[in-house]
Amino acid sequence: MKPIDLPLLILLPVLLAASCPSTNCSILRTENFTTEPNWIGMGNRYSPGCREVIQDFGYSDTDYCGGQVGEVGGQISRSVTPAYYATPIEEKTLDDTLDASGRIVLVKDMDGGCFIGWFNHRRQGWRPFSFLGFRLDGRNVYLCYTTRTWRAQGLGTEVSLVPGKPTAWKIHYDPAQGNETGSVTLTIEGKRTTLRLLPGHREDGAIFDRFGIFNLQEPGGFQRLYIDDLALDGLVLNFSTDPGWEGCSNRASFRDCLLRGTQDFGYSETNFSGCQEGEIGGLIWRSERPAFYADEVGVLTLEDRLVASGVMTLVQASSDSGFLVGWFDPKDLGWPPSSFLGFVMEGPSRIGHQFRLIYHTPQGLGGESQDNPILFPNSTVYRWNIEYDPSTRIFSGRIEPGGEVFLTVDPDGNATFALFGMLNIPVGGHQATAYLDDLAYTVSISELPITIALPTSLLLAVFLASPISLPDRRTIAHGEQVF
Repeated sequence: MKPIDLPLLILLPVLLAASCPSTNCSILRTENFTTEPNWIGMGNRYSPGCREVIQDFGYSDTDYCGGQVGEVGGQISRSVTPAYYATPIEEKTLDDTLDASGRIVLVKDMDGGCFIGWFNHRRQGWRPFSFLGFRLDGRNVYLCYTTRTWRAQGLGTEVSLVPGKPTAWKIHYDPAQGNETGSVTLTIEGKRTTLRLLPGHREDGAIFDRFGIFNLQEPGGFQRLYIDDLALDGLVLNFSTDPGWEGCSNRASFRDCLLRGTQDFGYSETNFSGCQEGEIGGLIWRSERPAFYADEVGVLTLEDRLVASGVMTLVQASSDSGFLVGWFDPKDLGWPPSSFLGFVMEGPSRIGHQFRLIYHTPQGLGGESQDNPILFPNSTVYRWNIEYDPSTRIFSGRIEPGGEVFLTVDPDGNATFALFGMLNIPVGGHQATAYLDDLAYTVSISELPITIALPTSLLLAVFLASPISLPDRRTIAHGEQVF
């Protein structure tokens, strides 16, 4: 509850009577998180445990691929922590022709995974920023790419590697193929798979400055594999000697506590999104286990005018990750939540993360905005606002940079909201790190502590003696305004 000065508390019934046109009365609460707000949290600081991770790959004086001694590979473990072994290359883009070939052998797989191809050493993730090549997910091979705007596409090859069997592979990217959108072709075990870039993805571009192996950056097991006889854009490497490639955490062992389903969001003494220390957010994982961090807002419904605004930044966000911000009822946090009005930050990997308005009611009614602005997980600070008008049932939102979206709420739908804040998406997926600050949001007047009963004559006397005007919207407490 927010503190109210006593003289103002005495006048509050009079002010509200003049300011609230009906029995529904709400106020705008602001929060800049300079101190901990003591919001309600459920499952937002959750750890499923830890595990030991070993990365041990790079140059190896072995011959699992056959032929002479010398190859690159070893034990590669899944982990959110990046690890790679690669050769620096002259910067390439999706406007360049790319070619590579070689042999690969999967020695052992224990729910492991890795990527082989062109990538950017500054950032990978799931799916990796600026990547073109193939992915091993266990024994299965997938052809895939991701642009520098995190739009991605992949295709299964129907090839499953046989442990211990060396296999030839060849990959070719032609920017002029696929109706000028570009296409990439992988031939492995004699099977040819072609993936055309989706419209607009080549124009998004990618920045490749390395070629090599990096781990699949999500929790899981490990695999041991090796590659040899590599031909890269005309340069042939048989690894008879150590090539001196660049390694990043490829010879490391550590205790990994960022496992699938880890939640670590709430109040934070950081300033990723605001101008001063103090904000809310952190690591939010799409997981079947619901989690939220939110403020009590009294009782609000779709008969109330609801507005909210703030700033937001996405520090990182893997494909298939996301979260919700808005008003909700904590009694039903399924997907979609049965009582929710706000926005969701997520989207299919071929499109990218979106700022998308969404609502749902217990009657089974709901909807989402279309043609939504795309957001980038590169620490850009976004300013956003949302507004719902019960008289027209129009729900509107704007995010800058980005644009504006609209959604019509079904007139037969209603919902009751008790909290406002951040929620995870309670279905399986991946993780994002995001922060919110400088929030303003509608709460019910029932949240104010009106507990003093005074005679009407005394209230009137105080009111008449006080030089207070009654505008349509008036600050009645620090950070709260009457609608």
